[in-house]
Amino acid sequence: MRGLATSLHNMNFNVIVPRLSGHGETIEALRTVSAQVWRDEARRAADEAAALGGPLSFAGLSFGGLLALDAAAAFPRCASLVLMSVPTFLEPCGREFWLRVLSYLPDVAVDRLWLKNKTKRREGYLALAHHAYSKHSVGAAVRLVQIRRSVFKTLGRLRCPVLIFQDPLDHHLPPTASLVLQDYLVNSDSTLCCVPDGQHELLLGHKHQFVIERSSQFIDANSVD
Repeated sequence: MRGLATSLHNMNFNVIVPRLSGHGETIEALRTVSAQVWRDEARRAADEAAALGGPLSFAGLSFGGLLALDAAAAFPRCASLVLMSVPTFLEPCGREFWLRVLSYLPDVAVDRLWLKNKTKRREGYLALAHHAYSKHSVGAAVRLVQIRRSVFKTLGRLRCPVLIFQDPLDHHLPPTASLVLQDYLVNSDSTLCCVPDGQHELLLGHKHQFVIERSSQFIDANSVD
């Protein structure tokens, strides 16, 4: 998120970028953080931003997009929302099915779910360095689905302009993922932006500069106090 944060800061915005529990630590730490902890951390960051005054905007990538939606729904004065690669559904469909089933387990069981090696990506598939875990925590993915279930119940509350980015060939998402999200945003003026060759990690991919510039312009245009 650093590129987008820097762009907005250079435009004289106050920017808060929370690092969520389990992120930037170890995969073992990540696998035992509850969904509610992540939701609370995102909302605390939103409270900090709101306390600074002025128009309030939210932006999130992938799982962070769900948390941005969750936080924005709690702030009626949200001026704009930027969503990138939001996992409304996951590919392949078998993964989506099993994660939904597992999402009904209690936390004590989710904490014990397994780790899975990530599929090796081709060299140079991203334009910028990608510092990430070498494994997926199935428990963390299950909690993503738990958060998504709660978030989708609140999307009708949102009434701010929304900009949605997705690479149509995103390896984690079906091509229709953004259309589904747009259908749920019934009271928002939403705009879809297709980013071919953007990759799932849009702010690190080969179209990262386009995404940063378009996002910054959108937030700026909707930040008239």
